Amino acid sequence: MERPIFKDIGTQEIELDTPGLMIDLDFLEYNLNYMNTFIESKGLNVKPYVGAHGSPAIAHKQVEYSSTSGITVSTLGQAEVFAQNGLNDIFISNIIYNKSKIKRLCSLAKNVNITLLVDNLSNAQDLSDAAKFSGVEINILLVIRCYEDSLGVLPGTEAQEICNNLVNLPGVNFQGLFGKYINNYVSESGPEDNSYNVSEFNKKNKESVEFAQKILNFREQIQINGIDVNSVVYGSTYDYLDVASLSGITDIVAGSYALMDAKYKALRTEFKNAARVMTCVTSLPTSKTIITDGGRKAIGGDLGSPEASIKGAIVTGLSAEHGNIEFEWENENLKLGDRIWCIPYDITACVNLHDYMFGIRGGTLESIWNLPARGHYR
Repeated sequence: MERPIFKDIGTQEIELDTPGLMIDLDFLEYNLNYMNTFIESKGLNVKPYVGAHGSPAIAHKQVEYSSTSGITVSTLGQAEVFAQNGLNDIFISNIIYNKSKIKRLCSLAKNVNITLLVDNLSNAQDLSDAAKFSGVEINILLVIRCYEDSLGVLPGTEAQEICNNLVNLPGVNFQGLFGKYINNYVSESGPEDNSYNVSEFNKKNKESVEFAQKILNFREQIQINGIDVNSVVYGSTYDYLDVASLSGITDIVAGSYALMDAKYKALRTEFKNAARVMTCVTSLPTSKTIITDGGRKAIGGDLGSPEASIKGAIVTGLSAEHGNIEFEWENENLKLGDRIWCIPYDITACVNLHDYMFGIRGGTLESIWNLPARGHYR
């Protein structure tokens, strides 16, 4: 694990080493408050996806809000890390299948309220057997499939049959349904200039609402057949606004809203870009080109282009340790050693590259937060 070059709290941001992941604490707190105030006004809960930032410190800030119903992670490894850091209500938005992982899951469930996904009875039976043997209980959500080739099961006869069996399995508690619309428009690889057609984005959000309604219709169907459904967990940062209008959704999973990134910048303007990578100008090859020490290993440029903090500056390329930035006009003011801040295209990919982040308020270092969940894929 990389260790930060020590700087006292109170150090000016520009005196910190580069490249470094800087978090504007005022913007972070604004984003958290905005989301939770909105969610609370709709009578819903949010299960923040903390894999988007990997920080127990930020997760603790998120669960302080009354509208937060636990945290969301992607993997068992992430769940273990956040549990070790005092988070005790964790939703793993994934299927855990092999026996060694199920054993780890049951060990975790002895001290943590765990919820996870299933989409078949074989896996559910394995979870039931292990939970019963370990003397624990595990909460389960059935995944409803968005597309034919995606995770989950289509709403209908097969899903009804799975639910009928889930409610009778010892050691597991059937809590309800989970779905996520896979928005191919807001994907890992967006437009080259990070500009989106808003009408197309809204069209995709409409499709997400239609998919959510299918889940809610299925919920009504199984409830008529005598199965209690306590939760319908759905949504993401991109569609939370539309999904929140649906009656029956209980929890929304959203992650990128906390720190934001260039991918969502033009589409979710109500949030602020709290995360930026501070880089240093290391070369001035031409009057319209600079090179910085911020490359793919610091910013994560394999999915899309980050955005530079200077107007008229465009990030044209990233190598492993260097970033190329071109200007629309002749550069007369920048000099070697100057700082350039870049908004990462995808915040989750960026955070996963760092072992710590710097909390900045008013241009001054206020905190250093470790990122112990990064790299936990298993």
